[in-house]
Amino acid sequence: MGSDAAIVEVASPAADPLQWWPAAVAAPRRQAAGVPGVDGAWHPLRRLARSDAQLVALAVQLARAECLHPERPLVLDDVLIGLDDRNLQAVCAVLANLAEHRQVLVLTGSVAVTDALRRARRGTRVLELR
Repeated sequence: MGSDAAIVEVASPAADPLQWWPAAVAAPRRQAAGVPGVDGAWHPLRRLARSDAQLVALAVQLARAECLHPERPLVLDDVLIGLDDRNLQAVCAVLANLAEHRQVLVLTGSVAVTDALRRARRGTRVLELR
């Protein structure tokens, strides 16, 4: 990597996923930060389950990284911990798609996460550090 190269890092969530919610996400009409529901209503993030808030925050972080720095490697540091199997598979599928055009590094101590990544993308390399 050259001297001007950089890595986009998506940090692991704090105890409260809303503490690492990016400031760039503004709610319409100065409402509390939230997401639109399938019913068309605005749902404040504080009303979401912790795991749902974690998914929304991760989606925003990934979108930011993809839009602002699509050429840089993406490093995810333990952001997949605590996801149920269905959501873990879905996120790993998204990461596999991203890995088609950029380098994606996932740092984790979870066997479930490494297994899900292997299932999502054939040829996924897993390096174990001891």
